[in-house]
Amino acid sequence: MSQVRGEVSAGEGRRPMREHVERLVQLAEHLEEADAALIRAVYERGLSASELARATRQRRQRIQRRLAQLVSRLSSRAFRLVVRSRERWSGPRRLVGELIFLQGHTQREAARRAGLSLHEVRQHVASIRALADAADEVERSAA
Repeated sequence: MSQVRGEVSAGEGRRPMREHVERLVQLAEHLEEADAALIRAVYERGLSASELARATRQRRQRIQRRLAQLVSRLSSRAFRLVVRSRERWSGPRRLVGELIFLQGHTQREAARRAGLSLHEVRQHVASIRALADAADEVERSAA
């Protein structure tokens, strides 16, 4: 949590941090509502994990762990690719992308929910990750 919320002392260092936080909040729109609400509470309203823990009667460490998981997921290339490209994908790939990368389900749970074999889900996950890596490489070479 501190690596995202922390302020950099140099004036120019704050802008990238602010842009990163704004991007996280924007991407949180694609999460399930409870997860999006957690991101908004911390990064828009400025609540601490301790304040949220008291309000929700959960342990602070649990809030911090969940927040770190969400930030990691939101920051991943695969998450951004699914958000950007899922409408163009076949039904099974779109569903697997949404279940795993947007909603955070395990591959086994995604297979069960999608009615696919675990092998099929793993193939879709590998394809999505490969596409995300390729898109990232294209963006870097264009810059």
